Amino acid sequence: MKRALYWLGGLASVACAGFFVRAIAKHWDAVASIPWGSGVLAASTLALLAYVSTYAVAIGVWQQCLQALDRPLDHRRAAIVLMLSQFAKYLPGNIGHHVGRVALARNAGVPVDIAVASIVLETFLVVLAGAICSLPALALLLHIGVQQLNMADRTLPVALLPVAVVGCLAATGAMAWFWRRPILGRSFPLRRATRSLILALLGLCFSFALGGTALFLLCNALSVTRAPWVSVVAVYAAAWLLGFLVPGSPAGVGVRELVLMLGLAPIYGASSATMAAALLRLVTVAGDGLVFLLAVVARARAPSGA
Repeated sequence: MKRALYWLGGLASVACAGFFVRAIAKHWDAVASIPWGSGVLAASTLALLAYVSTYAVAIGVWQQCLQALDRPLDHRRAAIVLMLSQFAKYLPGNIGHHVGRVALARNAGVPVDIAVASIVLETFLVVLAGAICSLPALALLLHIGVQQLNMADRTLPVALLPVAVVGCLAATGAMAWFWRRPILGRSFPLRRATRSLILALLGLCFSFALGGTALFLLCNALSVTRAPWVSVVAVYAAAWLLGFLVPGSPAGVGVRELVLMLGLAPIYGASSATMAAALLRLVTVAGDGLVFLLAVVARARAPSGA
């Protein structure tokens, strides 16, 4: 059984690597057209550091979710589990990294039901944080939507309003049910976990700010136009959120670039927006690969593994 799991894990790693390379190749032509210079290279390096830093925040967020479920996990094991499993987000379906995290967390001593519940909590919080951080770009995104759908009036905002209201009511009801009922047959002390959940939400907002800062650095290096940092962070959060919610989009490939180009074009121009979107994808892919390699080394050096 262990040997079969070993080979299954190896095949999954190869598949992840294949889709990882595919993600790079898909945007290579756009990246090749970028005017590489000392300014762009410096901005790309700083953007890479900012993006890699989001992993440190994500580790803390997951720890807070586990703490809220009364099942804390030490930082070293949490880091190895999350850094290894996130590489599987390049698999189609947007669930590979969740499945990988549950499996690795189980090996680290976290029960399956706790691991699943922590991911449910984290997913709700990350969507909420993405929605909050994208609010400054709401008017811009609505304007883009109107243009893309060839609407000359306010039909789209009017149509979206009841959808937003229903969505908020559904989310509130779901959280109320989640707060009071057992999860997967077990009861968790969520009423005493408010502090952990608030810290997790704040951490996720900070993570969006870091990712938006990476995009902001790239845009400023590729264009002479200067825009407010908040606006770029908001466009980044909106692009990330839509890429996350679209089913079957590996790591948001394609969806996020489209939203970034549409959102940044009115600010920086179409050419700079296209190059910034492509360069950001290259930076994030490189960051994911670097983090995965660091996790492999850390796990190999760990006395008991993850």
